[in-house]
Amino acid sequence: MANAASPKKGSPLARFLRKLFASNSSSTQRRIDNKPANMPPATSAPVKKTPPADGTFLGAIDQGTTSSRFIVFDTKGTIVAVHQMEFDQIHPHAGWTEHDPKQILSTVLECVEKTVEQMKADGLDPAMIKAIGITNQRETTVAWDAETGEPLHHALVWHDTRTQAIVDRLIAKTPSKTKEHFQPSTGVQISTYFSAAKMRWLLENSDAVKEANAKGTLRFGTIDSWLIYNLTGGKEGGVHVTDFTNASRTNLLDLKTRAWAPELLEFYEIDAKTLPQVLPSSHVYGKVTTGPLAGIPVSGCLGDQQAALVGQMCFKVGEAKNTYGTGCFLHACLPPTCAMTARGVIVGLALVLGPPPTFAAPSSSASGSRPLDLLNAMNSDSGAPLTVLKVDGGMTNSDLAMQLQADLAGIPVRRPAMRETTALGAAIAAGLATEAITVAQLEAVNADGADVFESKESQGSRDRRYRKWKKAVQRTLEWIDEDDAAAADDEVIVEA
Repeated sequence: MANAASPKKGSPLARFLRKLFASNSSSTQRRIDNKPANMPPATSAPVKKTPPADGTFLGAIDQGTTSSRFIVFDTKGTIVAVHQMEFDQIHPHAGWTEHDPKQILSTVLECVEKTVEQMKADGLDPAMIKAIGITNQRETTVAWDAETGEPLHHALVWHDTRTQAIVDRLIAKTPSKTKEHFQPSTGVQISTYFSAAKMRWLLENSDAVKEANAKGTLRFGTIDSWLIYNLTGGKEGGVHVTDFTNASRTNLLDLKTRAWAPELLEFYEIDAKTLPQVLPSSHVYGKVTTGPLAGIPVSGCLGDQQAALVGQMCFKVGEAKNTYGTGCFLHACLPPTCAMTARGVIVGLALVLGPPPTFAAPSSSASGSRPLDLLNAMNSDSGAPLTVLKVDGGMTNSDLAMQLQADLAGIPVRRPAMRETTALGAAIAAGLATEAITVAQLEAVNADGADVFESKESQGSRDRRYRKWKKAVQRTLEWIDEDDAAAADDEVIVEA
């Protein structure tokens, strides 16, 4: 692919970019403590070597798409110890991605062992870990046999697209012939993305899954279910559970009842007995049965993006978090009365706020696209204006990008010093369930060293810049036609 050339100094594009960013050469930024503003960006807090005064640590298993981690925090959100391991990505065919469930489990267990060894080397007692939370890649689906405890097939990963033909068939089966048919009750569309279609594929294409289903020993679960099952005993009494956030990504959960929907189970032809029990995200599911943390409660469970919402302390209506990385993932705390037709609404965080449930509305797009469009859509859908945007992800290291976001959004943008907010959210959920921490303590969690970027634009200026942005995006849509697309391998593609 050719290298992209910089726009000529006097070109219209160059003049537009200079004008667009001219007011962002410096940022309106304040720090909420006395640390210097020129402190380099941090991805994690300094490792703490002395035991906490309250004698309490919280553990978090962070099981992602490419790696597993175990992180230990103190009750202020400081990282005490961490270990991370990558695992194999299996691609049998184009568009197919699988994970080995046994390898995922082994990497998690090894991360726990290595982290405990690190704590002991630092003179810290692992017995001070009072609870363990789990956060995980969402939608990825595992099938196993309850008698043997063994996986029946590799896990189908969230971005695996092998189920497209099944999805097309299911859409045609709906009375409305649309992918949105069940969205008012599930919050999501019929898609290859969600777990139900993956379960359907396994039932139709794996002989081992078919046999276990006929015997009544088949168990389905997302990664959180697989880990909790094994941590709490596996075939020797391990619990088969999931939480609301992960269940909401299956396309089988009714958001109003917070239970598996009989209509959807019939539609997808999935036996309810194969599915895990759905429980709150902050709940004592069981205790670890073996290894260095035997006897410690597993008491927190959230999908990764919802865990980050907790880790960012978004507990009040109007608070939102945005993760900037290879994608842009926006979630917000919405009122219980938000419309079920709001795009992508999912069951949220009753774990902290209690009934009635608080909803978290997610939106996502490519990071090079328009986070402001997502904010505007969420404001429109929820009827509750967003008041603060809390951010994490690799792109947040740029002060310029964060100031630009604050200017365009017109609300403060808050960047924490310790940005492992996904794992922190799982640890918080676990600590609350066991009362190892209290809601009152959360104000001090990961509070020091945060940067707050304030908007320095008037509403009129903000609207003008947004119109220019929309105009620039519209122009890019005309830069490539069908003939150009056929030769895309030899062209420079500019992403607005």
